[in-house]
Amino acid sequence: MDLLVQIFGYFNTGAGTKIEAQEEVRSKEEVLNKRKDIIGSKCQIFYKDDPFMVSRAFMQYLYDESGKEYLDCISNVQHVGHCHPIVVDAISKQLATSTCNVRFVSQKLTDCAEEILKTLPGLDTVLFCNSGQEFNLKRYLKRRYSYQISEANDLALRLARDYTGHTDAIVIDHAYHGHVTTTMQMSPYKFDHGSTLHQPEWVHVVSFFKQSIYSSILRGSAAVMWRSGHTSQRILFSCCQYGGNPVACAAVLSVMKVIHEENLLSHSHNIGREFERKLKELQDKHNCIGDVRGVGLFWGIDLVKDRKTRVPNDKLALSLILKLRREFGILLNADGPHSNIIKIKPPLCFTRLNLMQTVQAIDQALVEMGH
Repeated sequence: MDLLVQIFGYFNTGAGTKIEAQEEVRSKEEVLNKRKDIIGSKCQIFYKDDPFMVSRAFMQYLYDESGKEYLDCISNVQHVGHCHPIVVDAISKQLATSTCNVRFVSQKLTDCAEEILKTLPGLDTVLFCNSGQEFNLKRYLKRRYSYQISEANDLALRLARDYTGHTDAIVIDHAYHGHVTTTMQMSPYKFDHGSTLHQPEWVHVVSFFKQSIYSSILRGSAAVMWRSGHTSQRILFSCCQYGGNPVACAAVLSVMKVIHEENLLSHSHNIGREFERKLKELQDKHNCIGDVRGVGLFWGIDLVKDRKTRVPNDKLALSLILKLRREFGILLNADGPHSNIIKIKPPLCFTRLNLMQTVQAIDQALVEMGH
């Protein structure tokens, strides 16, 4: 698999590799000034103190405004990589064919739904919503993370309430379920961190789910049982921008095609085991690492002030990601309730060579920082 992804080119591993700009790139200062004037201040960006401006992206690499190359360990949403040729081709062809909404009949919609349902035994109906971009491929890839699925979760809650006759909901502490009013009310990530919406009486927060229960929750979609009259359907709410329009469906189909043809599911599993081994070695070497956890191509490094007390070390985390970006050309971000978790969540085209580059950079940076 590693050999296959190398074919796409642009895989120099050194930071700072220059590329030819395909269009005029404005200065970062100019863009940030415009952003400050006309973009909502609540739209967060990575590296708040020194934002990273993207001029171009390809597979697992991003390029800044000067054309320098960086290894992207942040963009898990681009499942098979930035601008994958097969995905770009599928989207371009569909854009040149039709972009109608789902009130017109399109074979792309049913083709897309059929392919999604093949990965989800037990579900038989798909309802495409407007918010979120995960298509439930998270579960398909067995990768652990939640994302923006506001409309799907809001609709799932309404259906569940209608079916059960109950109104209360149980959510996991620090969870994020969306950014519409109802889903924000269900999100400790929001109401515990400065949101004007407070936790309502009908929301109950728990700090722990047994693994057998938690692993059964669909990530990237909201699935509920829905019965109406003599009809019984198992419904998957698949979050597809613009409600399943042909272009979005073409993107989904091409991504799933790449996952299958490039064997990315087994690749994610195999490289995940290597990640676990290498990150555990890092933990044994550096006392500032309280824990490492993850699966596949989604990992977290818990940075602490003391391994016994596990006091979060957010200052170290923020300093580390800036050092890795500036000196090693590796993009990571810090997250979690205390902003002390270094998250590694690259696209699936991430190779073993990329893994070694990342782990060695983290190791060297921590040594140089006195940890």
